[in-house]
Amino acid sequence: MVILGGDYASRDSPNTSVCFEELKKLQAPLGKYGVLGNHDYWAGGVEALQAMTGAGITPPDNSGLWVYSGSERIRLGGVSDLWRGKPDPIPAINTANLSDYVILVSHNPDYAEELETSRMDIALSGHTHGGQVTLFGLWVPYMPSDYGQKYKGGFARTAYTEVYVTRGKGMTFLPIRFFARPEITVLTLKSAQIS
Repeated sequence: MVILGGDYASRDSPNTSVCFEELKKLQAPLGKYGVLGNHDYWAGGVEALQAMTGAGITPPDNSGLWVYSGSERIRLGGVSDLWRGKPDPIPAINTANLSDYVILVSHNPDYAEELETSRMDIALSGHTHGGQVTLFGLWVPYMPSDYGQKYKGGFARTAYTEVYVTRGKGMTFLPIRFFARPEITVLTLKSAQIS
């Protein structure tokens, strides 16, 4: 399964067609899914959604779906961007039981702080670019988050769920990254053995 966290466009480069022509080549037996980021909304969200679906990527925007592998299933939901959309997690989880594994995709990790339910097992986000420019990876002078350095990258926790924030591949404003290496994250989910 391939999950994309948003920001395919920018104000300087609003045309997402080249990006999605490349993403179209991704092979994923369990499907390709993606949400829009704040930059996609600024550059024209409708065009980004059309390019995304044209590339065979399902946008679970304020919705959810079941992803099956044999007899096993995972609930995958997504929400609109916190800054530019109106995120609503209810459709993402409305058919999931407490025993189901639920992944919520939210471009902005700050949205995880608004969740007041334990029904999401993990939230996957991007947005912060690992700080993009850091002081040797330890401190970020500007972080687009209300929670300081918490969502710079990697795993974090809220009162209700675990959050993974990828540093992603892109840049914003200045075309540089300093001690915030780009990344494509691979997460492997394993079922716990219950005795």
